[in-house]
Amino acid sequence: LRHDRPNGKPRIADLLEMLEPRILLSAASTIVWNGVSQQAIAGQYLFANSFGGNIQAKIAATGLNVAGVKSLGFNYYELYDFADSVATVNAWANGHPNLVFQMFPNHPVSINATPSEMAGGNANNFWYFSNTGQTVTATAGDVTLGIPATQAGVPGADIDALNAWDLSTGNPNTIIAVLDTGVNYDDPDLVNHIWTNTKDPCTNPPTPGGDGIDNDLDGVVDDYHGANFSDTGNTDDPMDDNGHGTLVSGLIAAQGNGGGNLVGVNWSAQILPVKVLDAAGTGSDASILAGLNYVILLKNL
Repeated sequence: LRHDRPNGKPRIADLLEMLEPRILLSAASTIVWNGVSQQAIAGQYLFANSFGGNIQAKIAATGLNVAGVKSLGFNYYELYDFADSVATVNAWANGHPNLVFQMFPNHPVSINATPSEMAGGNANNFWYFSNTGQTVTATAGDVTLGIPATQAGVPGADIDALNAWDLSTGNPNTIIAVLDTGVNYDDPDLVNHIWTNTKDPCTNPPTPGGDGIDNDLDGVVDDYHGANFSDTGNTDDPMDDNGHGTLVSGLIAAQGNGGGNLVGVNWSAQILPVKVLDAAGTGSDASILAGLNYVILLKNL
């Protein structure tokens, strides 16, 4: 990186590689990677540029067929989509153990994740994740230590927000990036707490859309309220089409004493919407990396 700006920060042109059109992800499948069975998006792998030289040429020399390549920002990670069968790609990957720290499958992600360990009656013993006042059964070892065999949970075991708000309700200079399903920036509880990009003008606030120019050179045109890096889009509009990201943002920074239905922990913070999950609440390592790189780039502007 070149550091020839007066403020010592890297030039944006040196940091940025424009994102290519996003590759639509195929269904996840079970593969074996580095000896571990796991869920991954069929045919897709992330490569670190430390692999050296022209990655695509090296891969093509092996006989594999590259169907698509997409940069994830900062010239570091690239997403490769192979036209070959999953078995063919996996056989090649497993035959190159030296790449294990420079190449890895593109894993699917989802907001709808409950570990199998919490299934059925086992959920009661995970009171520290979700305390609803449920009855918790002690292990035999705990009982020998004098702990009761069963105990009722305590519904009031919480983060003591009321006491915290007596000290502070937050700082408007705090900007919190929420990488999720997007954020409904028109929500009345959040509308006054959505980050706005003053360096990329908007013609009709708060609706994204401006002059069609990437004025701040962050890789997204007219990103007035953040950006969408989900696997089904790559746009300036991070509007939530699932609801989870808006809920999370509300828990963080919904307006206190604003007459709405929700209050956040930090009443004054700004939310930077970064959509990395689609309407079903799913995404991938690639979409999350692209979102993270966008936030890091904004910090360097």
